[in-house]
Amino acid sequence: MALGPNGAGAMIWWLLVPESATERLIKSLVNYRVDFLEMETPPSRKPIAVPKGQDVDMIRAGDFPLWYFLMMYDAVGKDFLWEDMHLAKRDDVQEFVSDERVEMHTMMREGYPQGFFLLDRRHDGICDIAYFGIVREAMGKGLGGYLLDQALMAGWAYENVVKMTVNTCTLDHPHARSLYESRGFSYIRSETRTRRPMSSRPAHRKDEEC
Repeated sequence: MALGPNGAGAMIWWLLVPESATERLIKSLVNYRVDFLEMETPPSRKPIAVPKGQDVDMIRAGDFPLWYFLMMYDAVGKDFLWEDMHLAKRDDVQEFVSDERVEMHTMMREGYPQGFFLLDRRHDGICDIAYFGIVREAMGKGLGGYLLDQALMAGWAYENVVKMTVNTCTLDHPHARSLYESRGFSYIRSETRTRRPMSSRPAHRKDEEC
């Protein structure tokens, strides 16, 4: 076997050189696009009824604890890199969910949560669907559209709301944007972003920024 700079030995040597921290970081980064949508008038179409055979209940959580929000956040978002709330400071997340202008609604079926949405009315006249989604077991049953209609009814029920907003990204379910647009949301703009998944971060540095 040749061991010179042009031989096979050189290739083996190169493969054995450990990656630098910078190289590992670059490989762990995920690029994605965030789409921002909004709606300035309530939907003209009637909300869909509960899909046939799906006996669900909508429950608004009163003064809900942080652990309950994070439980639903993980149950819905674990497959779509929903990690921001775990990377943020705990006190900041607690302040967010404790605000009286932030409300959480859970869709229940067969004794366990099927999905949820979180409405954020902290900005005057605007109701943002901050978080929305269904668990994996609820997919393919028509419950996503039903839940979104419930979120829109809850948001537009406030007299001072003149606009509802939502954003989705290319890490979300591939049909997320089309679902929002089917209910009357209009595309406004996009941003390209980069993030580093928690799975690629050292355990002792989960609070670092991307």
